[in-house]
Amino acid sequence: MSLSYDASNNVILTIEDGPLLNDDVLDGDFSANEVGIDPDQFGVATFAGGGTVGSLQPGSETTVYSETEFELTAPGQTTIMLFQIEIEGQLVGFLPTTPLVPGVVYSYVASNTVPGPGNETLYDDIVGAVCFTQGTLIETPEGQKPIEVLCEGDAVKTQDGIARIRWIGSRKYGAVALSENPKLLPIRICAGALGHGLPLRDLWVSRQHWMLVSSKIVERVCGTTEALIAAIKLTKVRGILVDENAQEVEYYHMLFDRHEIVFAEGAPSESLFTGPEAMKSLSSQARNEILTIFPELRNSEHQPSSACTMPPGSTQKVIVERHQKNNRPLLQQYLTG
Repeated sequence: MSLSYDASNNVILTIEDGPLLNDDVLDGDFSANEVGIDPDQFGVATFAGGGTVGSLQPGSETTVYSETEFELTAPGQTTIMLFQIEIEGQLVGFLPTTPLVPGVVYSYVASNTVPGPGNETLYDDIVGAVCFTQGTLIETPEGQKPIEVLCEGDAVKTQDGIARIRWIGSRKYGAVALSENPKLLPIRICAGALGHGLPLRDLWVSRQHWMLVSSKIVERVCGTTEALIAAIKLTKVRGILVDENAQEVEYYHMLFDRHEIVFAEGAPSESLFTGPEAMKSLSSQARNEILTIFPELRNSEHQPSSACTMPPGSTQKVIVERHQKNNRPLLQQYLTG
C-alpha cells in the first residue's frame, strides 16, 4: 500500500442480507456468473466523490458478491482475508477483514473464488471502530466522570488498579454519515443487560468496542474466566441493540500505556487497543498524535498485548449463544467469583 494512502478516499459498501438466507455471512458467487448461494445479498457502493454503483431501492436492488478471496499474512503471522467485491459483476473494491496498514508488506498465501456453502466470514468480523460515546461515565479515583471532561494525565480506575490517560480524542458523525454508513451507529447496552445491574445506566459504544464477559461458559469455551466480546456480537442478548434512532454520535477514544479494562457506567470494558483495525478507525491527526507518543507503533512487527483473551468471531458467537440458551448473565463469574 502507498504511504500516501488517505482513509477519506475509502469506498463505503453497504450490504443488506435479505430474508431468503439471511445468514449474516459474506457469500460469493459460483463460477464468476454473478449467481451465488444467497440470491438476495444486495449492496451499494458509495465513492468519496459521491458516485454510486448498485442500489438498495426496493424493486431495483443489485446483488453483491465476493468474487475472489485472498489470504494474506501480516508480520507476526497474522492472517488477513481480502475480498474482491463486485456488484452485478462490476469491481467496486477490496474489503479486508482487518484494515491494511500503509507501508506494511503482506505475504501472499492463496486465493480462490469464494464458495457459497462453507464460507465462515461474518459481515460483523470485517470492519469497525473502538470507542465510547459522549456522556459515558468513567470510573476514576475521584468518582465517575463524563468521558468528555477527562484529559491526558488524568487517573482512571482499571481492573488492575489505577492508570493515567496518555492520549484521548474524539470524532463526531452527523445524520448524513450515519445514514450512508449504518455501521457507525452506536450499540446501546441497556442498564442491567450484562447482568447483576450492570451497566448502571444505558451505555452507548461503537459496534467493535469490546466488553468484558466473565462466566463459567467463557471458562469452558476459552479456558479462562474472562474474555472480551465485540458489542455487535452481544446484540443477540436482550437489552443490547443497534441504536437506529441515533441522529448523531461523538465517539471518544481513551489510550493508556497498555490495553486496559476500565469501568464505563460501572461495566468492565476495554480502552483503545492499538491494533491495526483500531488505528485505522482514527483520523489521520489522531493517528499522528498517538504515533508521536508511542513511536514503537510505527514498527510493522510490533504486536500490542490485549488486557485479556479476545477470541475470534466464531468463538464469540458460540459464547453469546450459550449464554442465551442457558439464561446466564454475561458477568456471572466476574461478580460472583
